[in-house]
Amino acid sequence: MPPLAKCKIPEIADLADQLRFASVEALVRQVEAAESLAADLNESERYPVDWLVFRITGHRPESEGGRAVFTGSAVLSDLSAFVERLCESAEFGTVDLPDGSVDADTLAERWSVSRKTIDRSRRKGLIARRVRNDRGRASLYFSPASVSAYEHRRGDAIEKAGSFSRLDQKTEATIIRRAARYRAVFQCTLNQAAVRLADRFGRSHQGIRELLERHDAREREQGGEPIFEERPDRSAHTQIVALRLSRSGAEPSEIAGEIFGPRADKRRATRLIRQARARLLRRLVLDGPVGSAFNRRDADEVLLAPESVRTGLGGGEGAADLAGFVRVIREVTPASPTVEAARTVAHQYLRFRAKKMMEKLSETDPNPTRLDEIETRLRWAMLLRAELVRSELGVMGTAIERQVGRSMDRIPPHQLRPLLLAGLVSMGEAIDRFAPFHGGRLAGAVSIRLSKAITRQIDNPGSAYNVARHRPATGAAMPDFTRMWPGVAWSAWLAPLPGLRDAYQHLEGRDRLVIGRRTGFDGDAPETITELAKRLETTRMHAARYERAAIREALRVHRELVRSDG
Repeated sequence: MPPLAKCKIPEIADLADQLRFASVEALVRQVEAAESLAADLNESERYPVDWLVFRITGHRPESEGGRAVFTGSAVLSDLSAFVERLCESAEFGTVDLPDGSVDADTLAERWSVSRKTIDRSRRKGLIARRVRNDRGRASLYFSPASVSAYEHRRGDAIEKAGSFSRLDQKTEATIIRRAARYRAVFQCTLNQAAVRLADRFGRSHQGIRELLERHDAREREQGGEPIFEERPDRSAHTQIVALRLSRSGAEPSEIAGEIFGPRADKRRATRLIRQARARLLRRLVLDGPVGSAFNRRDADEVLLAPESVRTGLGGGEGAADLAGFVRVIREVTPASPTVEAARTVAHQYLRFRAKKMMEKLSETDPNPTRLDEIETRLRWAMLLRAELVRSELGVMGTAIERQVGRSMDRIPPHQLRPLLLAGLVSMGEAIDRFAPFHGGRLAGAVSIRLSKAITRQIDNPGSAYNVARHRPATGAAMPDFTRMWPGVAWSAWLAPLPGLRDAYQHLEGRDRLVIGRRTGFDGDAPETITELAKRLETTRMHAARYERAAIREALRVHRELVRSDG
């Protein structure tokens, strides 16, 4: 289902909003008038708003809005969105279309272009009508008048787009040979060679540059000789900078400008970010017990189906200080055997599937959908892990008190804190290595590792427990165990930014929904971008854009909260 397009010109957006209450007959007339207007506009001329309103509705407004003037190209970029909104208000069906109307796929085939080209054409004056079928699903159709007007206006561009073809292997080999010659004879850089070759072969500069970069990356992977030296922007540091900006909600164009300079192609930044994410994923150690059902085709439907695996995750936070953490330990309720079994199996399975998917990642250009699915599965595993740690906190408290020989309330803070941290790390290690399909309870595996970890901490001559102090250490703060995932390096870049959880409760509307679904802050298993797009009835591209906007808003709210607390 195509997303409902938005009007960028406020006056046109307001007109669409006002006309939604008109009768169906009036809306049909206005749609036809807008299509006729698109055929008459000159892109370089300027048009007052009152004249545009008159052409569409037949009524000349008496407000001051007539003073606003817009270029024909700006109006054309909004007219299709305007008409689509009128069609949605009128609840048009396919029976309301003029004879000879065609859908987007048919028009793309007629012009020998891609569906993406049709979508871009809607922002250049190709007017689409949005209609719904018997099941209520929306589609875009184009009337004969709209198609004819656009062909008359942009016939050359359509012909050029239709004649485009992808490079065949022979042409690619020729380009690579010439690039090697340009490098050897003229000492061209990769960018200089791409400029020359783009002009010679009638291709885009960016397309040729990407071809040469892929070739050199393959040569490096296979131990061959790349044509050009390693590009500075491929360094690990630059990748991490791009990833950090991306995690903060920056737009790809902003990241490209920040790293590569003004007018840089945003595709360079997005590819750099994907490479950084893939490189960090490959560094993870995800080895663990493997169940016999993990390789079944329906493993997702079976192992991830229990409600305890999908809900009630991350609902409770840890404690910011030592006293609060001790209270959490006292009050925690162990999970039932059924819940524990479901969560431990799902935790191991999610890690197993993520590892398997990582093996298929491309070295040079990782697939963004696969990357997102891997990361989302790992975030889900992290939430399950935190809940498993929570359920065993009572075991840790009992083990500490038994081995120290006194209640935690009577252990000095500078001695208790290292014991608790060592216990959390050992619990995480036990959970990662626990094989639930062999029978037994998690508490048994956790107790063994806890005992060893606490003993090491007590017996270590350099530990806080054995260092004599005149007074207890100040600042007995504790990291929130639901965020730290001890012993795992994921939290540094896979876990949500710290400010997001603090701001989440103050977000509203779509921003709250997006952050909650992507992070699992709402207590349910996190969703991939693809799943979020289906929920929002939009495309993956728009869903990703909504996520970036929500992150920026959450960080803004977090900064305000910090200032108000300060």
